[in-house]
Amino acid sequence: MTASRILVRAGKDPLTPLSAERSLSIRRNGVFGTNAGNMLFYTAAWRTLLTRDVVLEADAYAMEREDPARVAARLNAEYDRVVIPLANAFRRSFLPNLDRLTEVVRRLEIPVTVLGVGAQFGLNAAVEEAPSELRDSVRAFVAAVLDRSPSIGVRGETTHAFLRDLGFADDSVEVIGCPSLYGFGPAPALGAVGPLTSRSRLAVTYSPYLRDAGTFVQAVTTAFPDSYVVPQTVEALALMLWREPTAHAADRRLPESADHELYRTDRMRFFVDATTWIDTLRSRDLVVGTRIHGTIAGVLAGVPAILIAHDSRTRELAEFHAIPVVRKAGLRRVDVERWYDAVDFGAFAARHPANAELFRRFLERHGLAHTLADPAPRFDRELAGVALAPPVHTADAKGAAGRRSTAARLRRALQRRVRR
Repeated sequence: MTASRILVRAGKDPLTPLSAERSLSIRRNGVFGTNAGNMLFYTAAWRTLLTRDVVLEADAYAMEREDPARVAARLNAEYDRVVIPLANAFRRSFLPNLDRLTEVVRRLEIPVTVLGVGAQFGLNAAVEEAPSELRDSVRAFVAAVLDRSPSIGVRGETTHAFLRDLGFADDSVEVIGCPSLYGFGPAPALGAVGPLTSRSRLAVTYSPYLRDAGTFVQAVTTAFPDSYVVPQTVEALALMLWREPTAHAADRRLPESADHELYRTDRMRFFVDATTWIDTLRSRDLVVGTRIHGTIAGVLAGVPAILIAHDSRTRELAEFHAIPVVRKAGLRRVDVERWYDAVDFGAFAARHPANAELFRRFLERHGLAHTLADPAPRFDRELAGVALAPPVHTADAKGAAGRRSTAARLRRALQRRVRR
């Protein structure tokens, strides 16, 4: 029997180990597509679809970088299907990428499956108020997908309402949430393990572009000395490896330069593989912050996790999966202990079986074999023989982590000198 060949929109094959330096420098936005959170859903999709009789290959975002006609011709000749995991792709800043994806999809003669795409609006914005250029691009993309697919999988009810407003039928738009929450095995229970104290171990996520992000980071990391931040941008990784300040370095409250106390005391971690990220968080007592996939990493680790929802894309996904949420005002009025006592950590586990069943039906409607019921999937067996890169520490870290960072800086300097 000939193995089915599926191309997956992914920064890399998650079973291929790359160093942090290579993960960042391999392309303009590394293997992340600007945000490390993307690794979670494309790795989950990979683990879900890697059955015995399938060959998966990562597109390395070529569908958005290369000539659409040439890409489509190659895909038609070499693959049986294209699977496109997406996050908040229905937003203005992603329109050039979305339009290129549309041009590729229009030329495909093979089936296409889109997993978990979402719209991004303000927290209280109405979908009817979406700008015309966004409406036109999204309408074109979804129409192209539905010509090659029985339905499109979206993140939540806001995106469903947006596509309904654009004229798409309900039975062609399925709310499935994010594949990351189905693709790493049975969902863990998120029970609080006891009251938070000043000695509790926290992982803190933040979005540096939010006005009050600095207030939040400063308050939490001061109140909980055994905490570290988990930045997710490619600029933050360059900072941690090579001390290169980010575009947000002017905000002195944020660890976006090597001068910040959190940087100097090695209270930052960056992950270049999704499974390492999840495994590392298992030692934390709480994950809290504004990053939806940073929050999901905590959920997958079985750690209590709280999201500060600041726009429609984070809120709709958290609501669909019953992930604990606090309002955006929490960035200014930080009270982590009260949030921890007030939220319902049990709702996720109660909701998850029904959501997982929706996802299973979606995959089977698309004719996709999966490993959702496999207790020992092929991905895990192959991963056992792979040595993934360790968590990234700051360049000022002490001990072995610091020596690795110093070596990385020296390699980078040598590479720059050779290029000159």
